[in-house]
Amino acid sequence: MSAKSARAVRYRPLRRILLQQELDAVRNQRKVAQASFTAHRLSWFFERAVVHVANTVTEPFNFVTTSRLPRPLPSSYPDQVRTFLELAVQHNIPTNSVVTAIASSVILDAYLPFAHAFSSEDAFSTLYGPSLLDCLEETFLLKRCVLCRVGCDVKVVLKPPTAGVRIISVDGGGIRGVIPLQIMLLLEASMGRACRLQNFIDIAFGTSAGGLIILELFAKQSSVTSCSDTFSKFAARTFSEPSKGTAAVASSIRSWVRLLLNDGLYSDNAIDSSLREDFGTLERLFDFRTNATSLPKIAVTATTTGNGSTILLSNYNEFWTSAPPGAKRAATTYRHVRPKDPEDEPLLWKAARATSAAPPCVSPASLSRASQTDGSKFFSAASVTNLVAYQDGGLGNPNPTDIAIEEAARMWRSEVPNDVILSLGTGFLPPAMTPKSSSFRESLRNGAAMRVWRWSKSRLQNVLDAEEIHRHLLGCLDPQSQAGYYRLNLELPDTLPRLDDAQCMDDLRTRVNKSRDEKLLTNIKLSLAASSFFFELDDPPKYGHGGHYICQGTIRVRGAFLQTCALLRGIDHGPVEFLKDGEELAKIHLEEGICLNCRRFNLPVKFLVRHLEQEKVTISIRLENNLVSCISSFPQSMDWFTLQQSMGYPVRSGHREFDSCSCRRGKSIAGPLLRKRTTLAPDTPDGGKKRRTRGSIATWV
Repeated sequence: MSAKSARAVRYRPLRRILLQQELDAVRNQRKVAQASFTAHRLSWFFERAVVHVANTVTEPFNFVTTSRLPRPLPSSYPDQVRTFLELAVQHNIPTNSVVTAIASSVILDAYLPFAHAFSSEDAFSTLYGPSLLDCLEETFLLKRCVLCRVGCDVKVVLKPPTAGVRIISVDGGGIRGVIPLQIMLLLEASMGRACRLQNFIDIAFGTSAGGLIILELFAKQSSVTSCSDTFSKFAARTFSEPSKGTAAVASSIRSWVRLLLNDGLYSDNAIDSSLREDFGTLERLFDFRTNATSLPKIAVTATTTGNGSTILLSNYNEFWTSAPPGAKRAATTYRHVRPKDPEDEPLLWKAARATSAAPPCVSPASLSRASQTDGSKFFSAASVTNLVAYQDGGLGNPNPTDIAIEEAARMWRSEVPNDVILSLGTGFLPPAMTPKSSSFRESLRNGAAMRVWRWSKSRLQNVLDAEEIHRHLLGCLDPQSQAGYYRLNLELPDTLPRLDDAQCMDDLRTRVNKSRDEKLLTNIKLSLAASSFFFELDDPPKYGHGGHYICQGTIRVRGAFLQTCALLRGIDHGPVEFLKDGEELAKIHLEEGICLNCRRFNLPVKFLVRHLEQEKVTISIRLENNLVSCISSFPQSMDWFTLQQSMGYPVRSGHREFDSCSCRRGKSIAGPLLRKRTTLAPDTPDGGKKRRTRGSIATWV
C-alpha cells in the first residue's frame, strides 16, 4: 500500500464523521425551515425546477408557489377578502373576530390534505400576504389615529416615490377671482364630466381671493361649478354697490370714517357670516374627514400685521429640511403657522378670513395701472389664533407659485421633478406706453421729488405685481419644470377693476370665454393625463448585453385610472403608444393593461441603457394624433429611480419585501417588452429626437 493510500485510509473515519455532521446540520436546517421533502416530492419539484430554469434565469424558483400549481389560489381571492371586510365593517363585527376568521381560512387553505407543510411565514408571505394588503399601493386605511387612538376611518393616499409633483396656484385679486374660476370651468368642461381637476393635483396654493378658491375646491372638495356660484354669492353679499353721482362725495367721507373707526371699509359681519355659512364653524384646516380619502397638500398665504412677513396656513406640518439650491428667497421670507395647542389650530373659515383681509397700501379710492392688487383696506385684520392677527396674503406675495414650488421641494426633496405647474392669474394690463410731454412738463416730471415718488411707487407696485413674480420665476425654473409650466391669465385692455367692483364679474367671465384657446386646453389635459403615468423599476438594473444595463420595470397609473383613461379619450380615441427615447415600447389600448387581480394599470417594460447616471431616459406617451408628452418624472436617469426606490441599500426603506399583486413583480400574460437602443433617423429637429410638447409657457389672451 502506497503512502498516499495509507493516508486516505487513515482519515476515512474522520471524513465520514465530517460528512455526517454536515448532513445532520443540513437536515436540521431543512426541518427548521420545514423544507425537508420526501424523495417523491423532491423528484416532483426537480422536474418543475428544470422547466423553470429553462424558461428564465432571472427569477428564483419558488417551492411554495410551485406546490400550488395543481390547485392555485383563485384570482378573485382579493375581491373576496375585500367584500368580507366591507360586510364586517357594515355589521360592526369586532376586529378580533374578523382577524380570527381570515386567519383560520388561510390555515385551512394553506395546509391541504397529504400536501407538504411549509412554514406558516413562507406560505403566508407568498400566497396570501400580497392579497391581504388589499391590492393598494401607496394607500393606507386608518381606522384609528396612531397617537390618540380616536376613530377616523380615513384612506391615506401617498404620492408614489418615483412620481413627480403636480401643482396649482391661484393669484389674489378680489372679485377678479372669477377669472381663474372661469378658466377652470373651461378646463373641466374640456376634460369631461368623468374628470375632476382636484384628482390630478398634489399641491394647491392660493392667496387672497385665490386662497378662498383653493380652500373651497380642495379643503371642502366642492366642484368648480359650485365654487364659482359660491364665489359670486359671496362677492354680492360682501361688497355693497358703489356710489354714483352727487352721493359719491358723501359716500367717500363715510368710507373714510368707517375705515378709521372700524379698521375697514366694509363691515366684518358680512364677510364673517358668509365664511361661517360656507366653511362651517367647527372644521379646522388641519382636520380630516371621516369615511373619505386624504386631501392634497393645501396652503393659503397671509401676512402679519406687524412686520408684513408672509406666513402659510396649511393642512400639513412644516418640513424641516435644508433648502435646495436657489431657494434662499422663499426659504427666508415665509414661515408656517402651526400652534402647539390643538385648540388653537386655525379654523377653516378663519384661514379664509385671514388670507382675504385686504391691507392698506394706497388710498381707498385710487388704483394704479400697473398694480395687480388693490391696496384699499376693505376689511380689518383677522385673528386666526389667540395670539396673532393676520391680513391679506396678496400684500406679501400676490402670486404664490414660487412658494408652492419651494414647498414641493421640501416635501419630496428637490430631486423630485415638477410634472405640471398650473399658475392661474386674476388679470393683468399690457405694458404702459410712455406719453409725450412738453419740455416744461418734462423738467417737472424728472425733478428729484418726482423721481423719488415714482421710485417709491414703482417699488410698491412691483411687490403687488403677480406678473412680475411670474417673469422672475421663468428665469429660475429648470428646463424640465418649464416644460410643464402653464401661466394662465387674462389680459385686460385698459384698467383693472377694483377688488370690490362686483358689477364687472359677468364682463370678466365673458372676456375669458372669448379668449378660449382649445390648443392650450388640449396641452394642459395631455400634461395632466401623462403625469398620471409613472415608472417603477422591478429590480436594480443588471449589467449585460454588450455593455448595456438591462432595466426592467412597470408603467403604472396613480389615482383613478378611469378618470385618466377618460381624459385621454377626450383627446384621442385610438391606442396609446409608450415610447422610450422616441422608440416604441408598447402600443396598447389602455384597458388591455389592467391587471385582473388588482384592477390597476400595469404595463411591464424592459429596455437597455448604456449609463445609469449620465444617461437620461425619456419615456413618453404618443396618441394617434401624434401628440407626445412625457410621463411623470421624465426625462430621468435610471440611477435616480434606484435612489428613489432605495434599491441601492441592504434595507429597502419605503419598499415592501413583497408586492401587493403578482403584476408588480413583472408577471404578465403579455410579458415584458425588450427594446434595444438605436439611433433615430435625422428627420426631426434637434438631431433626430422628437421635441417634447408636454407643456408650454402660455398666456390666456
